[in-house]
Amino acid sequence: MQADAVSVSQTGALLGYGKQIFGLADISTYDNLTKINIRSGFITPSGKVFEVWMVDGNYRASGYPLSLDQISPTGTLKYIEVWFTPTPIQNLVVTSEPENVKDPKLNWSQAVAAYWLAPQLDNR
Repeated sequence: MQADAVSVSQTGALLGYGKQIFGLADISTYDNLTKINIRSGFITPSGKVFEVWMVDGNYRASGYPLSLDQISPTGTLKYIEVWFTPTPIQNLVVTSEPENVKDPKLNWSQAVAAYWLAPQLDNR
């Protein structure tokens, strides 16, 4: 392990309305490598998909939310990325989006669950 590398991980519940557990999120970072695993038992409504977004809190770093991809029909999402600069992840948001949208955009009114990360992943 490099002396200046930062390694952090945490696991928690994706919470929906009324604090209902939508699924679990496992996030780990090592230096510039970010791994996110999502698991949910919820079935998408007909004609919809669950899209997972990484949001950098008040848009202070990138200026936009990043789509990580859709939760698969089996209820999982695996995301692995190497960033040139550490990623200021603060929140994960799951939205219910129309199927076959070519250019999804985060629609907060369609949010079905969220996970707020502990500050250590944000302050690397």
